[in-house]
Amino acid sequence: QHRGGGGGGGGGGAAGAAAPKLYIEPDDPRTAAERRFEERQRERERELIRKQAERSHREKVDDMNKYLDRLPEHYDIPKVGPG
Repeated sequence: QHRGGGGGGGGGGAAGAAAPKLYIEPDDPRTAAERRFEERQRERERELIRKQAERSHREKVDDMNKYLDRLPEHYDIPKVGPG
């Protein structure tokens, strides 16, 4: 009844398809909630990697430069006190 080749999930199914069932080792000490938590963590990590891979380094640098251009100059000396 082994489903898949080792750990890691994956499988490359269509987007929105049901997640593949995990093979549970008979001596796995984790509870069902712990296994679900770890699977959700892996899913979130995959989503984060996918989102980061959508934009090139140049696009990220351009966005950062636009953001910095909108900020006030950090080296301006504030006027404090009389004078």
